[in-house]
Amino acid sequence: MISTMLLMMSMSGAAASLHAGANASQSDGHCAREVDAQRTRQCGTPITKASAQPDDGVEVAVRRIYDLRDLAAMLPTTESLDEVTRTVWDELVSAYWVPLQPGVYVSDAEPSKHEQAEEAFEMLRTLYGESYSVRLECVQVYRDVDVRLGGGRPETDEPHPAALVEQMVRRRSAASISATERIQYIADWQPIVSNNAVGYDPDIRTMEHGLVGSMLIGAGPDQGGRVSVRFTGSISQGGVQESMVEAPGASVVSGLPLGLERRAERVFDLRGAVPLGRATVIGVLDGFEPDLQLVVLIEVRGAE
Repeated sequence: MISTMLLMMSMSGAAASLHAGANASQSDGHCAREVDAQRTRQCGTPITKASAQPDDGVEVAVRRIYDLRDLAAMLPTTESLDEVTRTVWDELVSAYWVPLQPGVYVSDAEPSKHEQAEEAFEMLRTLYGESYSVRLECVQVYRDVDVRLGGGRPETDEPHPAALVEQMVRRRSAASISATERIQYIADWQPIVSNNAVGYDPDIRTMEHGLVGSMLIGAGPDQGGRVSVRFTGSISQGGVQESMVEAPGASVVSGLPLGLERRAERVFDLRGAVPLGRATVIGVLDGFEPDLQLVVLIEVRGAE
């Protein structure tokens, strides 16, 4: 009887010890998961681990969700986020990934591979998210004024401004540039006959002229503090020559006004490396008058 009681007490003590050990193990595992959850993050999105880290140090795949919609907004129109993520996951990291919805992806990979992916995406954000303040100016100067590509603003007392644009341009993303003016004029008159009376209905048209183009800021700044730029587009100068035409049958004695559109245009594709913070000549074109030349200047400043 005494031996039976001692066996039962021994078994009871062992069970209590096992129960305490299980609670301690659960507590340790919970703490480990909390520490790991605090250590791992991506774009503020909660991360779910597939399993705990083994004792032998071998990495186990971890499932993480990547919200890259902000990066998608930075990319040029010629590149898609799916192509960028495919390059990162397939060629750089070599891990499983699948899109959940536009701009959101899930990946099962070892923690070290997730670190590589996060670093790559942050570098892409830095690369495409950097913005510059751009001032683009077109002026006409006389042909005897010394103008050099890559040089500064021409020294002249009589510049003829043609266009001026100031705006923010995101790096490696083509930005539309526009500084235009619209002029409405009567291009024709359509006769209207009713009840033995004659009237005329005007054909009103709109002419637009000015600077229209696309600005792309690429690599840089280099050791000399220069960034590469490319500006493609056109600049036009126009006007309307007005005259009076006869209006048979109308009560207007002096006639009807009629406009004739006149417009000259220069098309360009300009590129080069320009220093930050200084107006630089990137193009010289024929002016809109025989004795003038059209100078295109650009000044690029880093965003504050």
